[in-house]
Amino acid sequence: MFNAAKIIATGLMQLVSGLLVVCLLLSFVPDNSAPDSVLERFLIYLSIPFSFDFGYSIHMDVPVGDVVGQGAKITFMLLGMSVGLILAIAIPLGLWVSTKKNRATDFLTNVIYVVSAIPVLVWASVLMLLYFLLFNMTPIFSDFLEAGIWSKLFIVSPVLLSLVLGDGTLFEVYRKVKDESQRILNEPWIKGVKTRGGNVSYHLSRGLVEPVYITITDKLTYLFSGIIVVEFIFNWFGLGFIIWTGLMTPGEKDYPVIIAAITVIIIFVVVVAMIRESIKLIMHPEIYKKG
Repeated sequence: MFNAAKIIATGLMQLVSGLLVVCLLLSFVPDNSAPDSVLERFLIYLSIPFSFDFGYSIHMDVPVGDVVGQGAKITFMLLGMSVGLILAIAIPLGLWVSTKKNRATDFLTNVIYVVSAIPVLVWASVLMLLYFLLFNMTPIFSDFLEAGIWSKLFIVSPVLLSLVLGDGTLFEVYRKVKDESQRILNEPWIKGVKTRGGNVSYHLSRGLVEPVYITITDKLTYLFSGIIVVEFIFNWFGLGFIIWTGLMTPGEKDYPVIIAAITVIIIFVVVVAMIRESIKLIMHPEIYKKG
């Protein structure tokens, strides 16, 4: 019970700390329409998330919840699809490589490493250019809205590929699956399972759930930063696009919308981290005994 309360308290501290840092950074953003005092700005911005009074968008004159809610749907759709695609690629390849050791598997590992080391910004720019050169089109969000199911998949594919291939997430998950699979398969008790004709795949998949989940959640911040980039490049009106355009718009900034969008992202990251720590507590209670 004490450890569970500690996880919750840590999550709340992370949430509060994140909001404090964000509001402090926003208070330094040049804005002639805002108060001159950094402290005054900081207190005004801080009151928005902590009072839960986001009000109306300054520029769009609609409730902030409507703007951010629509953006959140798009952002979390991209996040969920990209995570699913990463797992669909990394897990089968990692399992296959873990059972073999030759030049082909070494080459595959090196290719995944090099491909995954390229930043999301580069992938997004290259894929946008390729789509324009090959298909004479730009895969932007407005085209996605009016397209059929297969056209939607075609339009969203460069966005997802940019997130999947860039910033190292794919390689980290692949490496974790490969290393953990090799470790599990070399365990003495696995040989006993094989001898008895037991289901090795069941034990292998069960042993991979925790490390793969932890690896993915550790990379969430990278995925969110990548989403901000691809949403801006491909004009997808998600949370990242809202934050970026809100900060880059000349004149008065729409701080209620900006802060609300950032708050949603912080809450999501903190909740996922709390779930991760809860899984560690359940799976490895001995880790928390000294704490």
